[in-house]
Amino acid sequence: MRDFTEIVEIYEVSSNYEVNGFLAAGWKLLEIYFRTTANLQINQTIPCFILGRPQNISLSACDLKKKLEEELEEKCRRISEI
Repeated sequence: MRDFTEIVEIYEVSSNYEVNGFLAAGWKLLEIYFRTTANLQINQTIPCFILGRPQNISLSACDLKKKLEEELEEKCRRISEI
């Protein structure tokens, strides 16, 4: 059985960019599951990642998501300038 006693916040993402950002920030991958969604009437199976923030990581999901969105916007802006 896994021990989640040090986990103080749980968050779910389905973006590879986001899950990598959360893991790089010290969050722990708790579970992966797959869900089916209809996109333009085509069924797609996408991975969903359940992440947990350990007590020693101070950046909350909301703050981290905002930071990742800002970084992605900056990368897109730089690419569009090329």
